[in-house]
Amino acid sequence: RHLLSTVQSSVKRMDRLTSNLLDMSQLESGKMSLIKTDVEIGPLIDELVVLLSAYAEERSIKIEFEAPEEGLSIYCDRDRVFQVIHNLLGNAIKFSDFGGTVGIRLKRANERLRFQFRNTGTGILPDELPLIFNRFWRSKKTALAGSGLGLYISYGIIEAHGGRMWAESKVGESTTFYFELPAGNLPRLNTDHK
Repeated sequence: RHLLSTVQSSVKRMDRLTSNLLDMSQLESGKMSLIKTDVEIGPLIDELVVLLSAYAEERSIKIEFEAPEEGLSIYCDRDRVFQVIHNLLGNAIKFSDFGGTVGIRLKRANERLRFQFRNTGTGILPDELPLIFNRFWRSKKTALAGSGLGLYISYGIIEAHGGRMWAESKVGESTTFYFELPAGNLPRLNTDHK
């Protein structure tokens, strides 16, 4: 059983790496295809919280979700935004102190929605903060594994949607990642099929 579990873990890691390298190639060539629709946020976040709940429980992490109103939506490729939120929420759990809290907040910003993912933890050093969205970048202070592509790809996906992503951090206290995307349920021309 141990050998089988090890093999399965290795296959999952290789599958993730292959998928990340394909995404990186699409982003760099400008050929990432997006199929955009209005996507309601609440059910999307609920699905991801359930998906990552076992991981959060292992670390005694509490996940809180707050939105100014129900039924908020964004105009996006659902699978790609799911990928971004999965990455940000997974990282927030991974880099939180044991027994900490991860907060997910939504806020209206004109005709956009702003997502905020805040975790309690050691934070990111000021000289490292400008580097976090670079491909293959990983902090020297952590031994936690990763390809160094997750944030790079997430940033590229949000940019491909015409959005923006950034981060703020207080060393020894918290880190917060943000991204903004066009709000859903708005009149638009039927030409947005990148």
